[in-house]
Amino acid sequence: MKRILILTLASGLLSVGTPALLAQVSTNSPGQNETQTPSPHKRQGGRQKMMKILGLTPQDLKGLTPEERHAKMKEATDQKVTELQQKKADGTITAEEQSDLAFLQERMQRAAAKAKSEN
Repeated sequence: MKRILILTLASGLLSVGTPALLAQVSTNSPGQNETQTPSPHKRQGGRQKMMKILGLTPQDLKGLTPEERHAKMKEATDQKVTELQQKKADGTITAEEQSDLAFLQERMQRAAAKAKSEN
C-alpha cells in the first residue's frame, strides 16, 4: 500500500514538473535570446564607475530628492567632460582619462536619447 502511494506521488510530481523542464529547452541558436538591456548588476557597476569618475560618493547624494540628485550628477558630469575635453585638446589626456571621457559621453548620449523618447 505504501509502495503504491509513493509511486503515485512520485509520478504526480514528475508530471507536474515536466512542463517546466520542457519550457527551459530551447531550439534557438545560442545568443538568440540575449537582450540589449544590461543586467541589474551591470547597470549597478556602470553607476559605480560613473560615481568614481565624477568623484562623488553615496554620502554626497544622500538626503537629496531625485531631481536634486539628477541635477548634481548632471552638473558633475558636465564639469568632468569639459575638463577631460580640455585635456584632450591640450594633448595631455591619459588612456584612462580617454576611456572615462568616452564612457561619460556615451552615458550622456543615452540619457539624452531616453529623455527625447519620453517626450
